[in-house]
Amino acid sequence: MEIDPRKKQILHAIIESYIETGEPVGSRTLSKIDGFTYSPATIRNEMSDLEDLGLLEQPHISAGRIPTDLGYRFYVDQLMHKNELNPNEISFLNSAIDDRVRQIDSLLGDIAKMYTKVSQYTIFTQAPTRIQSIITDLDIIPLNSEYILLVVATNDKSVKTTQVKTDKPYTIQMIERLSGALKHAFIGKDLSDITLDKLKDIQTRVFATDNYLPSVLDVLFSRLKNDYKSSFHLRGAANLLNFPDYNNIAQVRDLISFLDDEENLIDVINSVKDPDDNDEIYITIGKENRRDELKGSSVVISKYKTADNRVGAIGLIGPTRMNYAKEISFLDYISKKLESLEKGDDNK
Repeated sequence: MEIDPRKKQILHAIIESYIETGEPVGSRTLSKIDGFTYSPATIRNEMSDLEDLGLLEQPHISAGRIPTDLGYRFYVDQLMHKNELNPNEISFLNSAIDDRVRQIDSLLGDIAKMYTKVSQYTIFTQAPTRIQSIITDLDIIPLNSEYILLVVATNDKSVKTTQVKTDKPYTIQMIERLSGALKHAFIGKDLSDITLDKLKDIQTRVFATDNYLPSVLDVLFSRLKNDYKSSFHLRGAANLLNFPDYNNIAQVRDLISFLDDEENLIDVINSVKDPDDNDEIYITIGKENRRDELKGSSVVISKYKTADNRVGAIGLIGPTRMNYAKEISFLDYISKKLESLEKGDDNK
C-alpha cells in the first residue's frame, strides 16, 4: 500500500499519540502538534481517507481515531523510526548479561525476569538449540531376554544410547522388523519429525497392534526430545492484566491459559524462520497471529545464532498498542549481545 506524505505524517502522529496515551486521537489534538500546519478540517478529511483505507478506525461516533492492525503493520514497516537505547539502558542490559554466557539457561531466565520489569510486557526466552539435527543412523540392538539398546546418531556427530527394559518377551525377528521400519521412516529426517503418533503408527504396522513393546517407543521419543529440547522461560504473564487494552475477561483468560502451556509459545517461535546473514525482528500484529488466543495481541521475536550454529530466541507479547520502536531496539540489542558473547566477541 502506498499513501501520500501528508497521510503518512498524520497516521504516524495518530499511532504514536495512541501508543503513549491509549486515547483515541482527534483532529484538534493533531492540529496542536508542533510542526503540523494543517487545519482541523484538512486533518479530518485525511483521517477519513485513512479510515477508508483500513488503517484507522473510530471506536465511537463522537471519538477520535485509533489504529487498526493494518495501521500498526504500515507503521512498523514504513513509518517507525529506529529507537536508540540510551547509555543507562545499555549499561543496565550489559550488567545483566556480561560474564554469564556459560550459564546460558540461568542467564536467559534472569533476562526474562529483568526485561519484563523494564517493559511491563510478557517476556519469553528459548535457549539455543541446533538449527537441524538430522538422524544419520537409528538402531535397536537386543541385549538379553529383557533389555534392548536404542542407538541414535545425528549429523552433529553425537550418538545417543539408551538401555530399555521391554514390556513383553520379544524375538530377534520382531526387533529387526521394528528397527528396519524406524530406519526407513526417520533416517535423513530432522529430530523434530519424530512424534509419538508417528512412532505408534509404525508400531501398529509392524506388530498389527498398538501396545506391543510400548516402552521402547516411549523411551525413544522422550529421550530424543529431552536431549534436544531447549530450556524455555516465560515471565510477566500477569502483566497483561495491567493493560486496559485487555478489558475482555474471556479474552484474557484464554490468553493466560495459552501462555500456561510452554509448548504453545515454542510452536510460535518455531514458526519463525531461523536467522541468516540479515538481522531481522519478526512481528505479528493482532489478527496476523495464527492462534486465536493471540489475535488481540502483538508478538515480537528476535532469534540469534551462536558460533556452533545453534539458534536461541527472545520475544515478548503485549497489546497491539505497543511501543514497537523501543521494544524492537531492546530485543535487537539483547540478541546481538547474546550472540556476540556466545561467539567470544567482547567488543560488540
